[in-house]
Amino acid sequence: MGDSRSVGNGGEQRSNQGQAASRRRGVVPELPEYLSPRLNLGVAAAGLVAVLLHRLFGPSQADLVVVAAVLGWVGLFAFASSALSQRKLVQALEWQQIRAQSRHVQLEDQAMRDHLTGLPNRRYFYLRLQEELELAREYRRHLAVLVLDVDGFKAINDGYGHHAGDVVLRNVGKLLTAGVRTSDVPGRIGGDEFGVIMPDTNKDGAVLVAKRLQESMDGALVFDEDGLQAYLRVSIGWAGYPWAGGTVDAIVQRADTHMYAAKMARREAGTPG
Repeated sequence: MGDSRSVGNGGEQRSNQGQAASRRRGVVPELPEYLSPRLNLGVAAAGLVAVLLHRLFGPSQADLVVVAAVLGWVGLFAFASSALSQRKLVQALEWQQIRAQSRHVQLEDQAMRDHLTGLPNRRYFYLRLQEELELAREYRRHLAVLVLDVDGFKAINDGYGHHAGDVVLRNVGKLLTAGVRTSDVPGRIGGDEFGVIMPDTNKDGAVLVAKRLQESMDGALVFDEDGLQAYLRVSIGWAGYPWAGGTVDAIVQRADTHMYAAKMARREAGTPG
């Protein structure tokens, strides 16, 4: 029992002596691996401060207080710096996500627009018409559709060239957009064929809009370059729900039929069509 107790006391004494020797040599304890690089650097700096104070003033409680304060400030700085870096990383990732979503929306918009006129293209026009028809059916509202064709467009293309034809189509798109409400949806649905979706518009309203467009567009100067000029003539047909059909195909076909009847009437009257 005495030997055992003696060995134990000797081991403790040697351990205490080793720790004291380590303190005298200014050995800094090994830093935990899980600490961030900034915190490791801060702890190492605090350890060096402790060693310097120890060498200058010897062991005292004051330098322990100073070291504790330094460690606290360094740790706080490291934590704040790390949190700021993480916040910046999150903000950067969020910004990248926003840019990707914006690019996706932009590509979708481009896929739904006619590159020449900037109007909705045929695909979007028919998708939107189906949506508006479903809404009109559900809420028992009226819906009207106009179909417009440029008279004599082939003669302009053949006589003045495709550039002139492109200019004419762009100007038709501008005139059409200016002549309808912002809630209406004008679109290019064919080569020289345009359409307008008009929610909450009955038959009388459709006829009124068609006549107003006819008056504002007929005779408009739509090409004027190098001494060549072209004036616009259009034929317009109309149809709608529920008075002209209950499906997209039926309504558009009815408007097309009315438009071609108007075109033939203009030809018979001697107006180019």
